[in-house]
Amino acid sequence: MPRVFLRVLLLIVLVGATIALFFHQPIANNFKTSQWEDIMFFSHDQKTTFADAFRSGSYWRGLYRPLSTNVYYHVARMLGEDPLIDHLGICHTVSVALFAINVLLAFWVCRSFWSYSAALIVALLFASRLSNTETMLYTSQMQTLLPVTFSLLAIKAYLAALERDYHPGLLVSSTAFVFLGLLCKETVVTIPPLCLLFAFALAPSSSRRGAVQVALAALPLVGLLAWYLLANNFLLIQNNPYWQYQWSPPEITGNFVGYLVSYSNLAVRPVQLAGQAVFLNAYPVIMQAQQSLVLRIGFWIAIALGATAILLAQWGRGAWRPSQDLLWTALGFAIFVAALAPVVIFKDRLLMYYGYFGNFGLSVVLVGAAQVLVRRLLAFRSCRLEAAATTPIGTA
Repeated sequence: MPRVFLRVLLLIVLVGATIALFFHQPIANNFKTSQWEDIMFFSHDQKTTFADAFRSGSYWRGLYRPLSTNVYYHVARMLGEDPLIDHLGICHTVSVALFAINVLLAFWVCRSFWSYSAALIVALLFASRLSNTETMLYTSQMQTLLPVTFSLLAIKAYLAALERDYHPGLLVSSTAFVFLGLLCKETVVTIPPLCLLFAFALAPSSSRRGAVQVALAALPLVGLLAWYLLANNFLLIQNNPYWQYQWSPPEITGNFVGYLVSYSNLAVRPVQLAGQAVFLNAYPVIMQAQQSLVLRIGFWIAIALGATAILLAQWGRGAWRPSQDLLWTALGFAIFVAALAPVVIFKDRLLMYYGYFGNFGLSVVLVGAAQVLVRRLLAFRSCRLEAAATTPIGTA
């Protein structure tokens, strides 16, 4: 028990130190600053009761986010007559704390399939991305932080359920977390399909899944259906007038590449927290990458390689069966794609905070790929040493 306690304490200290190292100045500069949406959200919430929070949309017409906007601002308004003056520091503190909690949840998710050290590196990479600055420091980005909290909890519960032969209670918990996440932001729609991908890739190839197991694996889709019926009934969510879409494959691919490059701290330094939102369009390196034909082709090559690894995890045999590290490298990339899929179709909306959950997926990719490379190098070195040991003295 003391050893476990020390590991948990070390994790918390390292996560806190990483956040302080990379974000101490932005936090200090932003602590007393409200964001442009805050005033509109607080004003909108003044017209409703707590119960109305679940029966009405947010300030933006056609969006149903009762937990991350209506309830959040309703509770904040209860703390003082003018939350933007009286308790803005509390709102910022909650955002920073939830950011740290999400990092700890990312570690917890990775402990389902990797060692303490590997999971820790993923968590610290996730915590140190400068492209997460807006997500943590704009109080209105509770709309981004809270859905990721529930998404990580849903994934953790689902992976635990798969480890326990489709444990019904854990699958119900995952479904509940999916539903709560959808009450925060509609982009959580990709979590149920992602869970089904986990079920396909991680199930032993020798096992024969019956109808009951298949049905249980699809249980998170129930949370998606329940949310859709609720939101569609109240809001007619398909009639949002604010978004414009693009369906051109080259443009969508370019957007994926842009968010991928924004993972690099060098590409987004310094992050300018000014205006209504931080647009990736303001960073020349990202825009050049978005238009690069080579990077677009590379993205689809990565998709093909990841898909191949996932298929071989189920149907491959012998040397054709990928290692766990390689499989989770592919699944990490799937998390990145799933996280960005709902937003890359937007026209002229390359917003930095859209890449937040995708940054977790890319952290998994980097650690998985590093482990694959290290194991290959060690295996190669071992083969060289064995060959040298078996070579007779004096043999050329």
